[in-house]
Amino acid sequence: MGEPRGTGERSDPEPIAGAPADMGDPILSSRVDEVWRALDEASFAVVAFVTPAGEPRTSGVAYAMVEERMVVVTAADSLKARNLHDGQLVSVTVPVRRGGVLSLLFPIPPASITFGARTIVHEAGSVDIAVLSRKLFSLVPEQRRNAGAVLEFVPEGTFVTYGVGVSLRDMRDPTLALARVPVAQPRPMGRLSRRERGLLLLHRLLDKWLTPLGVWLLRRTRGGLARPWKADVLLLTTRGRRSGRERTVVLQYFSDGETTVVTAANDGGDTYPGWYHNLSADPSAWIEVDGRRTAVQAEELPVDEAAVWWSRIVERDPSYARFRRATKRPFPVLRLASVTLDGAPQASGEVSAST
Repeated sequence: MGEPRGTGERSDPEPIAGAPADMGDPILSSRVDEVWRALDEASFAVVAFVTPAGEPRTSGVAYAMVEERMVVVTAADSLKARNLHDGQLVSVTVPVRRGGVLSLLFPIPPASITFGARTIVHEAGSVDIAVLSRKLFSLVPEQRRNAGAVLEFVPEGTFVTYGVGVSLRDMRDPTLALARVPVAQPRPMGRLSRRERGLLLLHRLLDKWLTPLGVWLLRRTRGGLARPWKADVLLLTTRGRRSGRERTVVLQYFSDGETTVVTAANDGGDTYPGWYHNLSADPSAWIEVDGRRTAVQAEELPVDEAAVWWSRIVERDPSYARFRRATKRPFPVLRLASVTLDGAPQASGEVSAST
């Protein structure tokens, strides 16, 4: 969702109310995937912060995780909206329910995850939360969905966890239940549930089987087929690196002014899509958007620029975060620049899966 407005280089973290104290060496090497999974599944947190007047405050919030950011929608005149600013350090504690139905019969305390986070503030109405996160959209009262300020809390430093990734029996022993997990540790891939993996597999199969029909319908409707889903879709025609034959795929694209980019997500598959290999061998291609055909030259973006675009991509379509969690390979981001190119493939090429 972008960097904080008006934030320059970060200064040393200021003291905050409720921040976890230094607890020495890790007591338990808790698995980082358990922490992220718990954050994904929960929806309530307590945020502690200091007002500009130096007064400590805490506030309960409903949230959703978008990539590695906790996103909250609050009333524009709320205490949080009035007192939090870009780059401010806060403390966040997420209670994690343990025990299932047993917690209804026995006094099983919740587990918890506590961490420091930097704040990013978005003005009311500047973010479409329906596009950002369906979960968050469902949690926010209807009257606040378009008028609320959006706050992002980006974890930093260390997760201090209690009872996460341990048995209920071990929760009784602080030396076993307590752990510190570095936030900077790479978030493991392959964290999808069985249901999510099944849906991704179905998505790939449908892509493979229905792409020819999708190409035909998009050309027939001049792109109108995708409009009800508010998705920006193009047809990309490349030349096969081995066969030399022209191949056409359906791809979602992302734009910023005159710049158009696509990413080799392949629906979270472990292999790169065929069109990416084709462009690596021959970057000349054609795209069709809303019935207009344009010759383009593909350019893979450097890592830093790709990272900026990746944040925008996930903001526009959060399903790409799920694709990213399904595999360990990187997702290249490619710019498609318009050119006058006589040798570009023609738009009548054979179709292949929209990978």
